[in-house]
Amino acid sequence: MKRASNPDRLPHNTEIERANLERMLVHPEQIPEYRSILAPRDFADYFNRQIYEAILAAQDAGAPLDGNFVCAVRARLTDVIREMPKEVIGAHLGRLIQP
Repeated sequence: MKRASNPDRLPHNTEIERANLERMLVHPEQIPEYRSILAPRDFADYFNRQIYEAILAAQDAGAPLDGNFVCAVRARLTDVIREMPKEVIGAHLGRLIQP
C-alpha cells in the first residue's frame, strides 16, 4: 500500500486511530503492514501518535507487546500529561467529552 502524500489534508477519526492501535496490540504480527502505510504523523491525536511510536519502538527492540508494555506506555503518557500546561489539557479533555 502507498502512504498518503499529504495527511494534513485527510479527514481524521480518533476512534479509527484507537481501533488500529488496539488491533496492533492484539495482532502484533500485522504491525509491519501498518508501518508500511502509516507514519506517526498520520495520527491526528497526540496521544494515539505517542502510543503508535511506542509500539514501533517496542517492535524494533524485539520487546513483547504485553501487559508490561501497556503499563509502560500509560506511565509515559501520564508523565507527558503532568508536564502539559493546564490550558492544553482542558482543551483536549473538552474535545473528548463533546457529543
